[in-house]
Amino acid sequence: MKEYDLFMGSDCPACSVLKQNMDKKDRDRCNMIDVGDVANIPLVTGYGVSTIPCLLADGRKIFGASAILDFLKTH
Repeated sequence: MKEYDLFMGSDCPACSVLKQNMDKKDRDRCNMIDVGDVANIPLVTGYGVSTIPCLLADGRKIFGASAILDFLKTH
C-alpha cells in the first residue's frame, strides 16, 4: 500500500508539470489516480476532490503542483 493518493488528469497542464518534476521515489509513494477514468469516479467523489492536482496526505488535501512537490520533498 502506498502512502498517499494523488489525483491527476491527463489533460491538466499543472499535472503534467508535476509529473515531470516528481522523482521516482515520490512517484513510488503515491497512488496515481486518473480523475478522467470512469472507474475512479466513486473514489474522486468520495474524497470530495474537485481540483487537480490534489494530494491526499495525513488527512488533508494539498492542491497545486508546487505545494505537492514541496510536501513530498519535506515528508
